[in-house]
This record gives sequence, structure tokens and C-alpha cells, in this order.
Amino acid sequence: MANRRRQGGQGGGRRQDRPPPRREEPVGAFRAPFRFARIARWIYEPDWAPLVSHDAPFADGVCGEAEVEITAKSAILVGGERRQPGERKEGEVHPFRLPDGAYAIPGSALQGMARAILEVAAFGRLGPWVEDWRFGLRDFSGTPTSQEHYQNFLNRSKAGWLLKVSKDERVVVPCDFARIGLDDVLAFKRELSGGRRHSDEGVLYAKSDARERYKWFLDGLRNGKHALDSTFAIERAPENAHARCRYSATGRLGTLVLTGKPQPGNGPRIKSLEFVFHSPHRGAASVEAKEKLEVPKAAWDAFCFLHEARRGRDENPNWREWKREFDEHCPVPVFYWEDETEPGRVDTLGMAFAFKAAYRKSARDLLEHSCPGHTESIAKMKLDLPHLLFGVAAEHDGGLGLKRRARFGLARADGDPQAVEPAHPSILLGPKPGYVGLYVRQRNDNKPVPSSEPLATYTPLPKKGNAPHLARPELAGVKIWPARDAGALSTPAITDTKIGKTVQT
Repeated sequence: MANRRRQGGQGGGRRQDRPPPRREEPVGAFRAPFRFARIARWIYEPDWAPLVSHDAPFADGVCGEAEVEITAKSAILVGGERRQPGERKEGEVHPFRLPDGAYAIPGSALQGMARAILEVAAFGRLGPWVEDWRFGLRDFSGTPTSQEHYQNFLNRSKAGWLLKVSKDERVVVPCDFARIGLDDVLAFKRELSGGRRHSDEGVLYAKSDARERYKWFLDGLRNGKHALDSTFAIERAPENAHARCRYSATGRLGTLVLTGKPQPGNGPRIKSLEFVFHSPHRGAASVEAKEKLEVPKAAWDAFCFLHEARRGRDENPNWREWKREFDEHCPVPVFYWEDETEPGRVDTLGMAFAFKAAYRKSARDLLEHSCPGHTESIAKMKLDLPHLLFGVAAEHDGGLGLKRRARFGLARADGDPQAVEPAHPSILLGPKPGYVGLYVRQRNDNKPVPSSEPLATYTPLPKKGNAPHLARPELAGVKIWPARDAGALSTPAITDTKIGKTVQT
């Protein structure tokens, strides 16, 4: 829970909302509350699995119930009512409570914990529970991980027009691009406005997102986004650099493309340039273009995963600005990396030159190539023990479905326990598969990853020396929460300290 803060001061002065003072004393080493158990390559499928049905119980079956008492050895939090974080307040998660106010643990939480342990102990199939999303990376930290998995690929960034052909088909029409200075963008805006100056011209230079900058530029202009199309004088591109351009009454047809202006430190340098897409410009891009690249379903799903709104994350402002045009089959400016193994296909794409690039593989891809039996369709396999006990949805076993045979009831707290309020705000983050340093298996010698060596991620790298884990990455294992004995847990051996900040979903 967040600290309660008092607003205002003596003498009726202006109300202020100051952040709480920072704790200067050391907080000690952080220890991961979870570990990884190795993924079993063999799956236990009972011979009697096909005999289990809804209709006929086993002659020697057992039916009953057991009462279990759970003792909390340390503070626990089963999330209930939540308050989302805002600009002036932290988020809060309150313990789960019953309508009468009593604390409790829902049966679904207990069943989830029991099933997670049973999947490891009984050699269960993991495929249905492993994420099939391609997580993303945008990293300018300069670490070996950043260099090998992101910065070395930026020279592959190309520009194009994303077009919706049908519900299930999308293409990118490649185009050229040039850089235009913010002062030249402002001059272009004034020219379109008849030389008039605007009181809000600072929006262009401020740390604003793309949607705010487009709104500023198009305000008071006719023809909507068609106002972005004009003629530009494009200079010859110097070696190893991008061409520069400026607005001109005569020149090459192009389209002004605005992107977000990041906070200082979130990019390689302070941003002072935008883009002009040309050859073709937006008005000439169409699905009939001679050159166009296929956007495979995997690349499109990754784009949607990284740009659409999700729990705890807003929709990408640039995508929100262009989404309606895309749905109306109009060209949308994007940057992309072409698939090196399959030319003519897009590997990953985004809404800025240095976009968050999707890894080549998903977590399920890594599971499939290392332990393929876990990703087999249940409809083609016998049911494992966890599915026999806790059921399976109809779409997973060929349409039959199986109800669960074991269930957990509500665990109601005895007595009158009281919630403990932290002395200071705490950062509570769940372990996400996007944290590749934990979820992807690193070196096999159980030694820390040297600071000079990149981490293994969801993108295979060419094998370098004695580093097969980079060329064929595997999942670290099955996440479990062991008993917290003193000294029993330790942080995984990772020295690339910036990975927690730069590798996010």
C-alpha cells in the first residue's frame, strides 16, 4: 500500500503533492521468490487415461474430501481490490476479502498452485500454459546484449507503407525516407497556414507523443492527413548516413511522418529530426504496387501484442493515431526489418525508426524445439495426469472436454488477522517471460554470465566459440515457488544489470 501523503502547508499556501522522501539506507540484496525446475522431456500419460469419462466412475475409484489447515509463515498477499496508478498516486493492491470483511484465499488460487507443482512432479504437458507471444526489445544501454540483439540490427530498419489487403492479409510497400529538422517542420506548418505563427509551437519540440504532434500539425489545416503530402527538396545522402530534406515549392513528392519525442536518456541522443517518406509518397502507395512485402501472421501478431492496449499498458499513441486509416485500407507509415532467411517477408515492424523489435522466437517456440512433446495437441495425445485431475477445455482435446475431478474450496482466515501496511511504497512486479535473463537458459556451467558476453534471448545468435546456448536458446524451466527457508533462495547469476530496465514486454 502506498504511503498516505498530506497536501498543502502552513499559511494557506499553494497545495503541493510532493513525492515521499527517498530511502537512503541500503535495502540489501534482492532475492527472487521463484526458481525454475527443469522441463522433463518425457511426459507421463497414464494407460487408463482413455477410460476416464463423465458418465461411468471407476469401480475402485475414491471419492471424498479432506480438510487442510494452512499456516502463513510470512506475510502473504492474494490480490483483491486494486487501484490503478496515476500521475500523482501509486497503485495499490489490497488483500482478497469476503463480503463480510474476512480475509480468505480463493479456491482458484489454491488449485493453481497445486496444479503448477503437479505438472512438475507428475511430468505433465506444459504447452497449453506457455506464452506464444513474441516479446519485444528496445535497448540503447550499450551492453553486449543491447549490441548483439538490437543496436547491430538498426541498420536494417527500412521504411514502408503498411496496407490492409483483407481481414487476414497485410503487406508493406517499401519506400525511401529522408530526415527533416524540427525547424523545417515548423516552417512547413507556417507555410501551410499562410505564414501565420502559432502560440503552441512548443508542442513540436516538447517531449510529446506522436498523436499530440500530429494533432498540433494538422490543427487548422484542411484535407486531414492529406496535408502531410507535399514537395520536398531532398539532398544526396552522404555515405553511411540518411538523406536530409526540407520543404520546397518544387521537388519530390513526399509525406511528412512524425514520431514521438522520447524523454532524455531513453534514446541514443536528443531527438531533433523527423521523417519524410517518398518514392512512393502516401498518395501513390497501394496494394497494386510492383514491389510489396508479405507481413506474416507471426509478425502481425507480434506487432499487435507490442502496440495494442493490454492490462497495465496503454495503446501505442502512434498506432492509435493511424489505426483508423489502416482499418479503412489507407497506407500507414511504418519501419520494418526484413526477414534475412526469407527475403520478401517482414520479420518485425513498428511505428518509429528505433521501434521495439519483436524477438524471432516466442516462449512456445523455444519449448517446441527443445521439448517438442510439450507442444503437441492434446487432441492427438493421451491426457496427462494434471489434465485428468483438473479437467481440460473442449477445444483442447478434440471437442469432448473433461470436467475436473479435484477441486479446492475457500480457505477462510481464522481469528482476526490484520493487514500489514508497508513503511514505504514497494515496487511489486510479477515475473514476466519478457525478462529473458531469467526465462531463457543461460550458460550451462552454472557460472555468472560475464559482463562481456550477451545474454541468450528469444532470438538465436550465430554460435560464437563455446556458446551453444546463444545459437539454440531454451527455456530456463518451469517456474515454481519453493519454501522460503533462510538462505534457500538466491538471485540467478546474471551480471548484465541493465537487462531488467531495458528488456520489457
